[in-house]
Amino acid sequence: MHLGEPERTVSAQGADDKAAGIAWMVLGIASLSGMDALGKRVAAQHPVFQMLAIRSTVAIVLLIVMLAFLGDLRTLRTRQPVGHALRSVCGLVAFVCFYAALRHLTLPTPLPSPLEAPSWSPPSVGSS
Repeated sequence: MHLGEPERTVSAQGADDKAAGIAWMVLGIASLSGMDALGKRVAAQHPVFQMLAIRSTVAIVLLIVMLAFLGDLRTLRTRQPVGHALRSVCGLVAFVCFYAALRHLTLPTPLPSPLEAPSWSPPSVGSS
């Protein structure tokens, strides 16, 4: 916003857009958490590059089918092939490193909440 411009207010539509954005973000983070947990299980039994090949193949097939159904295949065309290739390489490195690391790490064990602590903690010294 520049000096001299009137201040913009958030309309009811804008508030709905923000609520939808928050809901999508929460769903996305939950999906990533689920994908990480499933990936951990799969990475323990299969090579990381096999996981990558299957995941990528399924994703591209679903994407092409969905875009063909919507009649919008031209959206796959890019004006920046070098940037797209660089992003793809970065994504490949991130995927391989992440799932290779998961093979060596354990999933976290949930800790009890502070409200549950008295029920599982040992008795204090000198208590009756």
